[in-house]
Amino acid sequence: MTDRQFEVFLTALDAWYYDVPREATLTAVASALGVTKSTCSDVLHRAESAVARWFADESVDSRERA
Repeated sequence: MTDRQFEVFLTALDAWYYDVPREATLTAVASALGVTKSTCSDVLHRAESAVARWFADESVDSRERA
């Protein structure tokens, strides 16, 4: 994950974007970062992909060790 992706991901977390129900919209996260909604969406999607891949890799590694 790049520094920028990490920044966007943390901003989304801090805004409670991942709460259910969401307390922040993608538009609000983008506004907090001073970027367009489409840019925020793209960067956040890449960050989420990195987190998902890391999680899957960790899960496979821990199952192989068991």
